[in-house]
Amino acid sequence: MSAHHHVQAPATTPDDDADLARWDDDGAPPAQPRSSPQAWLRVGAELGDRLVALSGRQDLLVTCRPGTRSGAPAAYFPNLGEIEIDSRLFAPLQPHEIHPRIVGDEERYPAAWGVVVHEAAHAAHSVWTPPAGADPRVVEAALLLEESRVEGAHLITRPTDRTYLRTSARTLVMPDIAHPTLQGIEHAAGVAALILGRRDVGILDAGETRAVADLCGKVLGAPLLATLTRIWTAAHQCADHDATTMLAHGQRWCDALDAAAPPCPCRQIWPICCPVPWWSSWTAWPPPTPPTSRHRTQRPTP
Repeated sequence: MSAHHHVQAPATTPDDDADLARWDDDGAPPAQPRSSPQAWLRVGAELGDRLVALSGRQDLLVTCRPGTRSGAPAAYFPNLGEIEIDSRLFAPLQPHEIHPRIVGDEERYPAAWGVVVHEAAHAAHSVWTPPAGADPRVVEAALLLEESRVEGAHLITRPTDRTYLRTSARTLVMPDIAHPTLQGIEHAAGVAALILGRRDVGILDAGETRAVADLCGKVLGAPLLATLTRIWTAAHQCADHDATTMLAHGQRWCDALDAAAPPCPCRQIWPICCPVPWWSSWTAWPPPTPPTSRHRTQRPTP
């Protein structure tokens, strides 16, 4: 009977196994999942599913892709029933790592989730629309006041979302809170509305906004800052559908700034030749297509 010889393969080390596995793929580095606009479609769809609970609406479409049409990190288009989110807010996470449909997954990207919550607050509470022929400068002022108003309204029904709204505000609205800089009265007034307004509705803490408050006080002066504070405090109490009152607050805002710094001679044809209001978005006026975008995640860019 012939003898059977069993040849045993030599033992391999983990490094050897890794090299062999790499050669199984023709020697190329291990494949990495790619991030593409198509890969973000699922993320957008899952964000849309969660938006029902955030906004109380079932008719909203969420798109998530690299970059946005509005040029802002996110925007709500009332006439289209659409919210767009810049996927770069989720960096460094890739789409295959993001699963918004799973409750609690948002804890891994709190700033991006705060932006989603902010736009959901607009979808739920920015019901008013300016009438045809309204002064565009007054409308912009009212929309500036709307930023903190909707977040305060959102907290009434979803107070636990404050963590995410605060994180997004600290990350996007005031990235240099420790060393703020302001350029002129209108810039200081806008920063005050976006940051101190959020302080007064409970999104931001008084301590973390003190440097901004002190600088706004120096630029604006105590009387003007007190006047603006009364305006945004009154706006916080405005009903969601009350366009008349919101525009009245916007008019008071413009009047207060004009009294402190008279407008330039071309104000009557604003915004064609006057500087673009810095709070409108990161883009030039008028907003790019589609023109129905009114509510964008805003940051104070001088």
